[in-house]
Amino acid sequence: MEFIEEIFFRKVNPSDFKKLYDIDKPESGGGQTYLEATGVDTKDLVEFLSYGEISDSPLPKEERKIYTINAYVLGKVGKNLEFAQLEFAPRGGRNNYRISRQTASLKHPAWKVENGFPEPKRGEDGEYKNTFEGIIDDLCIFIIRTSYKKYYASFINMNTIPTEWPKNIGLENMFRGDRRGIIKFPLERVRFKSDKSNPFEEVVDGTEYRFVHSKEIDKYNRIIFGAPGTGKSHLLENDSEYFGDNMERVTFHPNYSYASFVGTYKPTMMETSDWLVDNEKKKIIAVLQDKSMTAQEKYDLLYDKFKDEGLLTRLSLLLGIYTDEDFKTRKLDGTDAEGDNSVERNHGKAIRPYLNLKFQNSNKEISYEYVPGPFMRIYTQALNHPEEKFLLLIEEINRANVAAVFGDIFQLLDRKHGVSEYPIATSEDIKGYLLDNLDCLKGKNVEEFSDEEKEKYFEMRIPSNVYIWATMNSADQGVFPMDTAFKRRWEFEYIGVDDEEQVKEIENYIIPMCTENTYYVSWQELRKEINTILAENCKVNEDKLLGPFFISRDMLEEIKNNKVVKDKFKSGDISEVILEDVHEKEKGFIKAFESKVIMYLFEDVMRMRPQNIFIGHEKNKGKMIFSKICEAFEKDGEKIFGFSEMQHIE
Repeated sequence: MEFIEEIFFRKVNPSDFKKLYDIDKPESGGGQTYLEATGVDTKDLVEFLSYGEISDSPLPKEERKIYTINAYVLGKVGKNLEFAQLEFAPRGGRNNYRISRQTASLKHPAWKVENGFPEPKRGEDGEYKNTFEGIIDDLCIFIIRTSYKKYYASFINMNTIPTEWPKNIGLENMFRGDRRGIIKFPLERVRFKSDKSNPFEEVVDGTEYRFVHSKEIDKYNRIIFGAPGTGKSHLLENDSEYFGDNMERVTFHPNYSYASFVGTYKPTMMETSDWLVDNEKKKIIAVLQDKSMTAQEKYDLLYDKFKDEGLLTRLSLLLGIYTDEDFKTRKLDGTDAEGDNSVERNHGKAIRPYLNLKFQNSNKEISYEYVPGPFMRIYTQALNHPEEKFLLLIEEINRANVAAVFGDIFQLLDRKHGVSEYPIATSEDIKGYLLDNLDCLKGKNVEEFSDEEKEKYFEMRIPSNVYIWATMNSADQGVFPMDTAFKRRWEFEYIGVDDEEQVKEIENYIIPMCTENTYYVSWQELRKEINTILAENCKVNEDKLLGPFFISRDMLEEIKNNKVVKDKFKSGDISEVILEDVHEKEKGFIKAFESKVIMYLFEDVMRMRPQNIFIGHEKNKGKMIFSKICEAFEKDGEKIFGFSEMQHIE
């Protein structure tokens, strides 16, 4: 049985399309004859192509290989199954690959007109026009790799996932964002069939699918900001999939602190047994557990105490429990002991596994341990795995006092080629944590550190494989201001309320109006009209307007599905009982609109002059109190805003 393992996909852009049809080809001949394969991590692309042939690149000093695969045309069946070679070659002087020899005459048959691939419009002279509006807006090529070590090439020309395709297994990534990447499936989960309309015969298990993000990650300190509902968190959620499990997410709030973000000593409950209540024994244990001392230093420090009690052999045994280091031992008279008590220290090593036993009759004491925050955890993991990339994602960064939260870490945000340009000295508590958690420092004394290890121990620099991204909503009440010095260390990306891609996503969403005689209106049209009043009449800043997803994507989708069920009643496909459930859901959506949209407009945006947005309610001489506005909305719908010509969808 054949299963899908991975899918490589790449949106076709204008320059790609020109190459496919030899448009704007230089009169002298030649020109580029390939499609870009940019935006996919080289390691993941090479793994995807691993079933193909490998050859050396002819480019001088190029160590990367050329990969050639035989890709069948998806949907072509029978003995003469159509296939052709695809060559992925490294680009000279750049870090990406290209799909070579893809011109009008040489391109893969899956991407030719005879297989349904679009072509440019022609002029009166029969030549292709150099305009592609409406032709490649949603055009995406893709290659499927299967468990039979085969590749299948095809394309899709849509902006949303086809209804026949299975949902929630990662395929949605082919229809959003920059539409470049690799989708990896767990073994034997998605059965394959060579059907162009739907190559996914059966999804055995809909969990654990991984999307390798297509975007080249090049922004180390990144803040996404914009009005409520503009999809800030959604954007970073998609981008964060590039990092897989190498990510920590934290949400800032007014009480969030440096101790929570970086780390601090915190009290923890520790169980101790009665045989350790002796303070003298506790002092001995403290020496034995001190990581800053060598085994020899511990022996010398405790020698006199154990000599006076005639228990020098026990000292060797105790040290054997706590360390594997060599140390010289002495007799009672101070002379060197023969064999350095190797028998006793080996006994100590032998009983180590039994020291984790807990006694039923135990006392509880408060102990202080260093507890790392998300920054320190990501920082340590990144130093331990320099070949991997790690992300610290901060939601609502300006809801906390960032100057206090970042503290001296603020200095590290100045980065050159990804590495902190100016280091800070490592505090003593962080040094102890690094000794326990940095792989290169474990089990070593400071004197044994290499120069590189000393640098990691005594100084902190954010490494180039750590990315810090955040969302920010300046319209929220109770947010903290950011000073200019902090802001200039970040790259800010603004998402507008009319972002073209997002508006396109919500064009077909509708929402119900009025609890009696319910009808529907376009969410995009209603949102646009409300924003127009706020911006033009009320002079409200853009960061307080309604973003496309101020009503969540899930809720909009649920409303849309509910309307489909209602329409089925008109054709006699559903019963009265189901229709009653539909009506109850409509009432629930209307209540949700009141608690989300109307409350936001009344409490946050137009608190001092609500009559300027609830124009229709004002004309009807309604009271400008929240409950009365909601009552009017349930009766009059969008008319409370003064809209009278909005199209109704029954």
